[in-house]
Amino acid sequence: MVALAAGAFGVMGGRFGWSWELPAFVVLAASLVVVSLVDLRHFVVPNQVVAATLALSVPLLAVAAVAGHRGDDLGRAAIGAALASGVLLVMNLLNPRWMGMGDVKLAVVLGLFLGWLGLGHVAAGLFLGFLVGAVVGVVLLATGVRTRRDHLPFAPFLATGTMVAVAIGRQLIDWYVR
Repeated sequence: MVALAAGAFGVMGGRFGWSWELPAFVVLAASLVVVSLVDLRHFVVPNQVVAATLALSVPLLAVAAVAGHRGDDLGRAAIGAALASGVLLVMNLLNPRWMGMGDVKLAVVLGLFLGWLGLGHVAAGLFLGFLVGAVVGVVLLATGVRTRRDHLPFAPFLATGTMVAVAIGRQLIDWYVR
């Protein structure tokens, strides 16, 4: 767990350097590590962690917006939170076995941060999370480790997609658009 957290913090430090955004994104990294590990072990995304992450992140991003004269980023972050959670909520409403409400709530946090970076980052982060989840799911099915009836915790895949989108999302988006 320590190595995973150190790696996540390193990604954030490498991406943001000494900036006003860094504290908020370090909170995101810590939250993603905790949520992923809890979901892997207990098949639940803890509401307390999601709520604490939002309680810390919104003020930190607001300070970053004011200090960096980036009010548009804060507005876009709110839109990203609504979009990401909206997509996962629709999936949950269509079939609760596809997506748990904990993942929907986590998507508010993920969309907030990815939206801060750009709405393309929201799409990239969700796509990458679903892609990694699909690949791992197919491998687990093919190897017999899981069956189609088994649940698969999804928060670690959303976290992975988010971390990749934060780290290299702009490059991926530019590559895709070309």
